[in-house]
Amino acid sequence: MGALLELGEDQQFADVNTLLHAVPVDVVDVAAATTAHAEIAEAVCAVGKHLICAAPMTSSLADTDRVLQAAENAGSTIGVLHNYRYRAPIRKALWLLAEGAVGVPFSIRIDLSEPRRDLHLSARERDWRIHDHPPDRGCWLEQGYHAMYLAREMMGSDIQAMSALTGTFFHPVEVEDHAAALLRHRNGGITCVRTSWAIRAEAAFTVEVAGTSGTLRANGNSGSLSLFRADRGEWENLEVGPTSDVADALRDFFDSLDTRQAPAITGDEARRNLRLLLTAYESARTGRTVTVS
Repeated sequence: MGALLELGEDQQFADVNTLLHAVPVDVVDVAAATTAHAEIAEAVCAVGKHLICAAPMTSSLADTDRVLQAAENAGSTIGVLHNYRYRAPIRKALWLLAEGAVGVPFSIRIDLSEPRRDLHLSARERDWRIHDHPPDRGCWLEQGYHAMYLAREMMGSDIQAMSALTGTFFHPVEVEDHAAALLRHRNGGITCVRTSWAIRAEAAFTVEVAGTSGTLRANGNSGSLSLFRADRGEWENLEVGPTSDVADALRDFFDSLDTRQAPAITGDEARRNLRLLLTAYESARTGRTVTVS
């Protein structure tokens, strides 16, 4: 990676501990494979530094709890990149929902799919999302995680129960390349989620929120956002501005450090979201609807 970024040899390190003791840093951005997040995060906390971590923070609750404990012991601040919520059409949709643009939301549909050609490569050549994944985690870990927090925030209500199905339909891999879940929110609303590496079409990032007085449709890839107002009986295309999701998420985190406030997405919130994600895996494994305690 250092060579790709054209960094000098003195700026490239084989492991995080060497880096932390060789370079004066205040914050570490953890953007490695998910399976490496916990080890790196614990090393960062051990020297009292803050960290912003790609999502999911880890792939297990046990690893997450170790990281949170290490941060508490060291006084380190952890932020997690829930960057999908910063995409321009999603951010504006969240604002419109808070303003009551569609009335009371009761139905959400989320489609997150990305055709993956690299999954047919050898294990050595494959993307880290596969060969560095936990052995039983695939597209749902990568994409379903983001769907969980989008559903919760857009519905304005946490998830009470879920039923999920996973399968491997196209790629020669041992993890799921397609998944779907039906979520029941505590306010009675329903969310339908589809994630996929298998679908043979362009990547999709679409969200539709139906409420008692209208519907919002957002496309996180194209940047489009439309609002249907029931009283007018027509769709309106809305201006949303440019998208800079990761940059905006990082800016929020650095602002929280400057103002000594909690980050927008804390480690505890990331744990909560991961627990929901793993509950969906439990539903897919058992074939049952699972209630979230």
